[in-house]
Amino acid sequence: MLRLFRRQTGRFSNDTVHEKVVVNGKVTRLSHSMEHDSIADLADAHDKIGRYAEASAARLLAEGRKSSIAKAVFRSAWAYMNSYVFKLGFLDGSTGAMVAAYSASYTYQKWALVALGSETKSAEKSRTEVKGKSVRFRDRPG
Repeated sequence: MLRLFRRQTGRFSNDTVHEKVVVNGKVTRLSHSMEHDSIADLADAHDKIGRYAEASAARLLAEGRKSSIAKAVFRSAWAYMNSYVFKLGFLDGSTGAMVAAYSASYTYQKWALVALGSETKSAEKSRTEVKGKSVRFRDRPG
């Protein structure tokens, strides 16, 4: 992941989530590793998960993607297993379990928001369109 760049030759992309650095020039690797702590504490982590999930869900809905709560649960469980088991998070002990839990939480929130957004769009469409014609409903008393 590109972390250091000259401002004159690089800029961040316009992606709402997981933005990238776009560089006009040569890119090389550091000779040593670099520690990148992007989360200050648990509250910051939960806030970031929520913001990223909302932004990702909005992008997915704009692309016409659909989901359901069942799919959100399945994808969340898969995200946990992928992070903790397949990416060997269990080797990091409790930190690996926490990272896997955050991954699962983000994934669930994102796809649950897509499911809720899909239902809302579908309900709005069915209320306003009957056989391809736009229909307006008036509020009925009591």
